[in-house]
Amino acid sequence: MGGVNPKRTEAITKEKIKTNVKASEGLAKLLRMGWLPEAWAPPKETRRMREKLRRRAYLVWKRTGFKNKIKADLAKLGIRKKVSYSEGGKQWLRDLEVDSINDYFVFPGFRRRKHAWRKASN
Repeated sequence: MGGVNPKRTEAITKEKIKTNVKASEGLAKLLRMGWLPEAWAPPKETRRMREKLRRRAYLVWKRTGFKNKIKADLAKLGIRKKVSYSEGGKQWLRDLEVDSINDYFVFPGFRRRKHAWRKASN
């Protein structure tokens, strides 16, 4: 049996006495009669792609948070400069030798790498 859509199993919710026993008996009866509508589940490839997108969105969110914290740490030091996160800009940040800033560079989002979903230009 696949997943069952709970919103479409109204027969159980309309009972006056709601107990687990009554609910399970009702579900069993609906299942035997073939009346339980199955919930749609996306194909495996779609689920895999959604997981990749969720992971990427999470990493971008974390990277943005780290950049904001670096900006705040620089402000505490009285440095009000727009920071570039190119290799040169990151090297400038490392050369400041501020532990609270250098700690952020262990995060994978600050390392440059080619993205697998982009085609290499020939």
